[in-house]
Amino acid sequence: MATEHDSDTGTGASRASKVVLRPAAAAELVDLLADAPGTADEGLLDDARDALEDRMAKVPGPQQRAIGAGKLVALQIDDGEAAAAIELIEHEKVVDGRTLQRLADRLRARVRRARRRRRSR
Repeated sequence: MATEHDSDTGTGASRASKVVLRPAAAAELVDLLADAPGTADEGLLDDARDALEDRMAKVPGPQQRAIGAGKLVALQIDDGEAAAAIELIEHEKVVDGRTLQRLADRLRARVRRARRRRRSR
């Protein structure tokens, strides 16, 4: 069964999985995806790329607790979104700007949620 994203990019069936990031790496990735001005922190982007490459079907319990506490950020992502973000990180090439903007918006919301959770503890 194809997802909405698949029809947008013509990539065929795509599996959804979770990417888990530290809030700082997630925020840096949001800046890159949204083409924000400024100098990128390559170390944080490397962390983000690694997380995108190591995404998982299910988040383990300890990471789920850290997400609940706002110490980590998790986002469901499909193969096409992950590939587009990795291509941008590694080669500074925009494969699908609309996909990257949607990903930035969703990730930005997760980063904000993590900040609120950390403050409320």
